Amino acid sequence: MAIGPKETALEVFRKVTAAARMVLERQIEPLKQGTAPRRRQVEAEASYFGGRKPDDGRIDWTQSAAAIFNLIRAVTHPYPGAFTVADGRRLYLWWAEPAASCHGKPGVVCSIAPLRVTTGDGCLELAAWQWEGRAEQSAAAAARTPHGLRLGQRLGDAEGPRATPPASG
Repeated sequence: MAIGPKETALEVFRKVTAAARMVLERQIEPLKQGTAPRRRQVEAEASYFGGRKPDDGRIDWTQSAAAIFNLIRAVTHPYPGAFTVADGRRLYLWWAEPAASCHGKPGVVCSIAPLRVTTGDGCLELAAWQWEGRAEQSAAAAARTPHGLRLGQRLGDAEGPRATPPASG
């Protein structure tokens, strides 16, 4: 199944759900009758992926614009969202796209209108965001309701991912 370059996780989920329904419709009778083929799982070839943690949505501005864009579209509505921190407040980014390059250190607001932030290899133009505890805003509405960011402001953990503290014990 192809995933489009701007599809969100919800859109992909809907496509996968439709495909799963088709597979189940083809296999429901053999399953009900007990005639469906059975294969043992080879444990050495099996894999497991742990559950998503809230911090998985934290944006690492040193990553490429494409990687951050993919994170945002993977966790946008109805999921918990990608986020960064500005002046000690959490800022959720619901949509953004790679844009013409800004220059500077990753995680710095390099343009106010349009709202752009530098990344490890360019910049992202923010299109929809939400301060924690506030209503969602869009770039289209920013002229009426200021977004609260300043030119040159540094966002999040712009120097890289948060270090994991050593285990105690």
